[in-house]
Amino acid sequence: MTEIRRCSIAGVPPARVWALLLDVGQLEAWSPSTTAVEGPAQLSGVGDQFTQTVVVAGRSFSSRWRVERFEPERRIALSGKLLPGVSVEMDETLAEHAGGTEVCLTMRYKMPFGPVGRLAGRLGLAARAGAEAQQVLEQIVRAAEREPAVA
Repeated sequence: MTEIRRCSIAGVPPARVWALLLDVGQLEAWSPSTTAVEGPAQLSGVGDQFTQTVVVAGRSFSSRWRVERFEPERRIALSGKLLPGVSVEMDETLAEHAGGTEVCLTMRYKMPFGPVGRLAGRLGLAARAGAEAQQVLEQIVRAAEREPAVA
C-alpha cells in the first residue's frame, strides 16, 4: 500500500477540530474534487457510512466509506472502495500540542495492476492525492480556527 501523511497545527483545542471531522457534509467545502456527499449529518461511531462523489480527470466516481475506528477527540479511521480494485484507508488523528492541536491525516491506498493502475499512474494520482490531502487538512484547520468556541 502507498501511504501519504500530512500534519498541521490548529491553534484550538481538539474538541473544535473533532466536531468538524464528524461533519462529513463539509467535505464539499474542503476537498476540491468532492462534488457530493450523502450520509448522516454527523458521524457517531464505528459502522457509520457515507458516500462521497469526486471528479478526477473529468470523470465522476462515487466511493462508499465506513468508520472503522472511533476514539472521541483522538482518532477516526475510515475505509473505502473507490474503483474496482482500489481500496483506501483514511486515518485522522488529533493530539494536544503546545498552543493547540496537531491534526494528522494519513491515507493508505492500493492500486490494482493492469489498466486501472496504469491509468492512475499516468494521471499522477499519488501526487494529486498528496496535494489534495494537504489542502483538505489546511481547510479543516482554518475552519476550526474561525469557528466560534463551543459552549
